[in-house]
Amino acid sequence: RAMPLEFVSDMAIQILDECRHAEYCIMQMSRLGASIGDYPCDLRLWSMQKGLSLELRLATHQRIGESIGIDAAISGLQEHLLSKDAESADVMAYIALDEITHVAIGNKWIHHLVGPNRINEIHQRAEAIRAVALGNSGVSSYPLNNWAYQLAGFRSEDIDSILANRA
Repeated sequence: RAMPLEFVSDMAIQILDECRHAEYCIMQMSRLGASIGDYPCDLRLWSMQKGLSLELRLATHQRIGESIGIDAAISGLQEHLLSKDAESADVMAYIALDEITHVAIGNKWIHHLVGPNRINEIHQRAEAIRAVALGNSGVSSYPLNNWAYQLAGFRSEDIDSILANRA
């Protein structure tokens, strides 16, 4: 499906953001005495994208995966603040703000592709795909940060549905 140039631009910006995230995390790992290869790499989330329609790829990765990234980064930020690691907390804050933007990009393009009436259907299908790929419920264990989800373009009914699924 042909997408507008703005879509390509949005994806390019996100790629640059993700490169910076990796660079910052590698620098922090090094500062803390760890290196690449010290922790396992799980490719199931990338592998599940094969064969999916664009709206489902955007929902599984941008809408759900990146929103979990918001919650994970905010949780990491809080942990680093408690442990007085200001440098790592700054990295997590930076990543959290980028993740909000990434989810907003995904939400914008899913709305473009399917319209507002099919958002819940696409989200539920994406959650089911993630659950199969991960071999579990696919539900995040991080607390949902309502304010961040609102900034990312989730409607209140979307947030209520996500919270109900986590319960």
